[in-house]
Amino acid sequence: MLLTRAVLATHLATGTETPAALRRRLQQAVEEIDLAAVFTIHGFCARVLREHALESGQAFAAPELLANDRELLGEVAADLWRQRAADAAMAEDLIALWSGGPEALASDLRALVRHPTLLPAAATTNDDSAALLQAVQDASTAVAAAFQAHGSAFFDTIMAAIDGGILSKVSYKPEWLTALWYWFDSFAAAPSMHATPHAKLIKLTAAELAAGTNKKFVDRTPASPLSHEIDGYLTALAGVEAWRSRRRIRLLHALREDAIARLALLKRQRRVQTYDDLVDGVAHALEGAQAQALVTRLRAQYAIALVDEFQDTDDRQWAIFSNVFGEGPLARAAGLEPAHAEITFRAENDIAVDGDTAVQVRKLLDMLEDLDDVQDVYSNVDQAALGA
Repeated sequence: MLLTRAVLATHLATGTETPAALRRRLQQAVEEIDLAAVFTIHGFCARVLREHALESGQAFAAPELLANDRELLGEVAADLWRQRAADAAMAEDLIALWSGGPEALASDLRALVRHPTLLPAAATTNDDSAALLQAVQDASTAVAAAFQAHGSAFFDTIMAAIDGGILSKVSYKPEWLTALWYWFDSFAAAPSMHATPHAKLIKLTAAELAAGTNKKFVDRTPASPLSHEIDGYLTALAGVEAWRSRRRIRLLHALREDAIARLALLKRQRRVQTYDDLVDGVAHALEGAQAQALVTRLRAQYAIALVDEFQDTDDRQWAIFSNVFGEGPLARAAGLEPAHAEITFRAENDIAVDGDTAVQVRKLLDMLEDLDDVQDVYSNVDQAALGA
């Protein structure tokens, strides 16, 4: 009740309205709340762009709104795929990223182009791919040679350590060790940088063996030169995988830039726009030269904004409401739908937000010590605060 009491008491102390008049006005607001303008975010943005075309830099004749942009995204995805699939390395990366082909890329394309920044950023350094691949081949040969020289004795030692309780029987099991032996036997016959390592191979490194040794036998951990070569082999594989990851991130950035340009061109040529374009149009206008004029007009047009399902707004949508209603000397507090307030403010635990958003959420948390008080503003008039 603290927030309700403070708001009403401050209003009565600093204004000229009587408690009885305030009670009548609040009761009227409760009864007429259904008459308030209700928009989806896209409906609100469409109205802003239409009614404030000069301030938002929009044409007076709005492009046709596409109810479904699936075909447009599919067309762009097919073009992007076709342009790059002729290159063997790019084709490999395309399949690694979208095993479902162009259709899978089309499904991800909206999310890929939606936000102004794509993370992680593309690496600016060039990898020596030939050296990385050669390191894997060299390590493969070394592992094969070590297995041929030490494999039988090492596996016998490990099996004995399991039977003797030296190694944890939870971490080390004869069944997968037998399967690993057959993998080694095949790998050693023809070591190749293209071979897929056995999932349990890492368990034969010195670090894993030490971790799997029971505490009272710490000085009896199985050891072999093969462990060292396995460690080097896995390190070399990790280097190649990191290089491929950086290469795929660069491809993602290039695809995104091409997709943004291609989509913009097709939309201009066909005079169409999507729901995301409505949000982008308002967001960009609120960052442009006429931003202050647009904010002033919108604040005059809408006294306050009550944002329902706040937890479903993305960073661009929240920026619109924050810039129009939540910042500056004429700020209006953006209302939060009370029934979902406890979900809204779990952002720092359940929702991935950037640092600035987290700060804003924290400010709102500090302001609303008891979120139930927000509901009280709409459902109950604090009789004590009104002097009743």
